[in-house]
Amino acid sequence: MPQFASYLSSFQTDPSQIPLILITFAGMVVVFWELGFRLATLPVIAGVLEKWGRHLTVVVYILLGGYILWDNGTIHQLLRWLWT
Repeated sequence: MPQFASYLSSFQTDPSQIPLILITFAGMVVVFWELGFRLATLPVIAGVLEKWGRHLTVVVYILLGGYILWDNGTIHQLLRWLWT
């Protein structure tokens, strides 16, 4: 529980800053959406996504999950449990 409390305390901020945070978040969502849309509509990238999009999505999810497990030390802990 102490770890959770320290995690929550990292979100404490001055209430007057919340509108600025929300505006910044909304602005960045729009910027990244527009960037992704423009990249996906380029003919070369659109062709690759059309042909390989489903497979690329699976690969990205597996790699992302593996990275998260590795970064959190889960894989190391599992290996330690198996060999001890």
